[in-house]
Amino acid sequence: MTTNNDPLHAMKAYQDAISRAGVRCALDPRDMNPPSVLIRPPVLNYTFGRGRVGAEWTAWLYLPDAGVLEALKSGFDLLDKTRAALADVGVAVLRAAPADFQTPDGGIMPGFTLNWNTSQ
Repeated sequence: MTTNNDPLHAMKAYQDAISRAGVRCALDPRDMNPPSVLIRPPVLNYTFGRGRVGAEWTAWLYLPDAGVLEALKSGFDLLDKTRAALADVGVAVLRAAPADFQTPDGGIMPGFTLNWNTSQ
């Protein structure tokens, strides 16, 4: 999938793929309802004289605030479903790292950050 020519189109395509896999997915943090995935805008890489040549993507997988161990029980399954959904659109997740996300009310929610790259 060539995605870095139109990052907004790519974000929507990733959201659609993850949603089809049965995982809630959003592009806007205001639409998050854990467990769910938030697709973040990419870091765009440029090469002089060539324009945009790549994008570094991040998605945040939010898990329910049920304590870390309880959240991770379902988290690994959601992680596998998300990775498989992205693989279906030609994306290879390079890294999934445990993370803690701050909630609007100041709490902490466990989850993962997922990273992948695309290029032209």
